[in-house]
Amino acid sequence: FSSLGDLARYDIALRANQLIPADLKTQAFSSGQLDDGRPIRSEGEGYGLGWYITDDYVHHSGSWYGASTYYR
Repeated sequence: FSSLGDLARYDIALRANQLIPADLKTQAFSSGQLDDGRPIRSEGEGYGLGWYITDDYVHHSGSWYGASTYYR
């Protein structure tokens, strides 16, 4: 659970590479590969290290006990 203010601070820190190094963020925001070398694709999206990947943006959603989030 989080507040909107905390989520905004998280977003600012993520974009400024203060949470993880830029090279790790690039890896997280890049689709992984299957054992045969094909990129992971499901319903037109790839999947990185915890992030769903489209051609234009990355995103993730979640919910828990009456709360839901969509982060893009």
